[in-house]
Amino acid sequence: DILHEDDYLAVINKPADMVVHPAKGHWSGTLVNALQFHFSELSNANGTYRAGIVHRLDRDTSGAILIAKEEQTHRDLSMQFELRKIFKEYRALTSGTFDRDSDYIERRIGRHPHDRVKMAVTDDVVAGKEATTFYEVIERFQGFSYCRVSPRTGRTHQIRVHLASIGCPVLADKNYSGRDCLRLSELLPSIPPEEDRVLMHRQALHAHRLRFTHPHRKQVIEAVAPIPPEFADTLAALRTY
Repeated sequence: DILHEDDYLAVINKPADMVVHPAKGHWSGTLVNALQFHFSELSNANGTYRAGIVHRLDRDTSGAILIAKEEQTHRDLSMQFELRKIFKEYRALTSGTFDRDSDYIERRIGRHPHDRVKMAVTDDVVAGKEATTFYEVIERFQGFSYCRVSPRTGRTHQIRVHLASIGCPVLADKNYSGRDCLRLSELLPSIPPEEDRVLMHRQALHAHRLRFTHPHRKQVIEAVAPIPPEFADTLAALRTY
C-alpha cells in the first residue's frame, strides 16, 4: 500500500503483524522482502537485510514508514531524523484516561532490568536515553482514550513505554498493558457469548502521518495512512457502549 512514491523515495502503509526487516526467527514475510520484490532499486546504506529502511516501526504497529531508493536520499533522510526535523503523528487507543487534555512526557528510556524484550522509564542518566513524547486527547470514554501522539525523539518502544508510565498503556499491547486484545464483552458484559467478538486484536498504535522535506526537490511531503478498520470498529463500539 504505497502512500507516496517518486524516483528517490516512497512512503508505505505498513500493515500490523509485519516485521520490518529480516532477523532471527523472521527471515521471510518482512517488509524488506516485500520491498525487494516490488521495487527495482532500494538503498543499501544499512545493508541488504535492511534495504531501503530509514526508520523502524514495531511489528504490531501499522502505518506510514519512509523508504529510500538510493544512498544519498537515505543519508539525507537519516540526518533529518537525527536532527528531529521529521514530524510523526501516531494515533493510539489506550486503557485508562488522561489527567490532561494535552501534555508531554519527558522520561529517560532504557532496557528493562528484568525483561530483555521490554524497555522501561528510568532516572539513570547512564542506562537511559532522553525521550520526549507529546500527546493530545481526541476522545474520552469510560476507562479508555483515543489520542494523537507525536514523539519528539525516537527511542525503542517510546510511545508504548511513555503512555504506560502515566497509567494509559496502549490498548491490547501485551508487553506493556498485560492483555493482547479487547473483546466486545468487555464493553458490554451482557452480550450473549455467541455474539461476542474481538474488536482489537493487536496493539492499538498506528503511524498516521509523516511530514518531511524532500531531500532533492526541497518541497514538504506529507503522507497520511488511513485509520485501520479495527480502529474504526473499536471506536464505533466505544462510542456506542
